[in-house]
Amino acid sequence: MTIAATNLHQATICESDTLRVGEIVLAVGNPLGDTNALTTGIISQVQQNSIIADIQLFPGNSGGAMTNCRGDVIGINTMIAYGLAVAISTTTVERFLATANNINKPRRLGVTLKPVIIGAKRQPTLGLLVLSVNHRSYAEAAGVQIGDIIFGVSGRFLQQVEDLTYYLQPTNDKELLALQILRGGTQIVVNVAFDKDKTTYVS
Repeated sequence: MTIAATNLHQATICESDTLRVGEIVLAVGNPLGDTNALTTGIISQVQQNSIIADIQLFPGNSGGAMTNCRGDVIGINTMIAYGLAVAISTTTVERFLATANNINKPRRLGVTLKPVIIGAKRQPTLGLLVLSVNHRSYAEAAGVQIGDIIFGVSGRFLQQVEDLTYYLQPTNDKELLALQILRGGTQIVVNVAFDKDKTTYVS
């Protein structure tokens, strides 16, 4: 379909972590072959990677935009679950694109990890237990040890296993990344410089 208009602006991407339950949202798509269909509803739940709304979707809506009432894109319509619309959040999409765009410049610590839960029962925190450290890797140069538990990078805590890969993608080659580590019950910070062999260790 061709739109007879000029000077159109691209849609604004809204950070999905700012959304609240009860907000009005819209879904755009081509359900059942109907062109440019629009449905509306409210957000019923905001999850870590998805947005759930009481919008009635039909086959053909998948891949279309879910927007807020201002028309800002907040997610991509994906599926119907128990009669509710499920959209992949823009935060998740941008995280994937950031990793994909850095595919030619991968940042790898050089460790084998296992997910573990640390912290109090009421406030559990995800950690990644170091099972092995590769020889001549960035992790070895930084002083990462077997038994360390990585639970954050540069002040950002891990919410899911994939977060570490995302957090390791620097904005520039000279950026220091601070690994937040639990070692023997003590929290330490290991700063890793991916462009140099030099690293600093701060307790």
